[in-house]
Amino acid sequence: MARTIKDVVALLNRLIQLDHDAIESCKAAMDRVTRVEDRTQLGAILADHRRQAEELAFVVRNLGGDPASHGDLRVVLTKGKVVLGALSGERAVLEAVRSNEAEAVAAYGDAVAQRGIPVDVMAVLERHLAVERRHHAALGTTRPDSNRPASDSAPASSRR
Repeated sequence: MARTIKDVVALLNRLIQLDHDAIESCKAAMDRVTRVEDRTQLGAILADHRRQAEELAFVVRNLGGDPASHGDLRVVLTKGKVVLGALSGERAVLEAVRSNEAEAVAAYGDAVAQRGIPVDVMAVLERHLAVERRHHAALGTTRPDSNRPASDSAPASSRR
């Protein structure tokens, strides 16, 4: 089935919203972990999501659409998982981010499975899917000392 440009723009805007939600999730997680390695990894993931949102916004504008400028109600779930995870410790915070990344893998996977997406847009989507898979895999590595409770729920920056 051939896709209309309007359909492609709508798909891309859903992914932009997903990336904005992931940005908020990563920021919340960074405030709740203390290990430098974890904060660095989350910072890199955050930067990737910002880049992806910007790149998709550029594509949407090139297709004549208006890009989404923020997340949607999913942010309550994505960020909420992180905040609630902080009650169980830093490992749970990272697992919440990993769960959010799994949702991003699924969303980008669904997008690349769509028929009728312009070839240049598909290349962007496939590249973003690879990044999401890398995030998900990297967050699956074991952190032997990250099962300690997150220090109350105060942001890491205020615990220094």
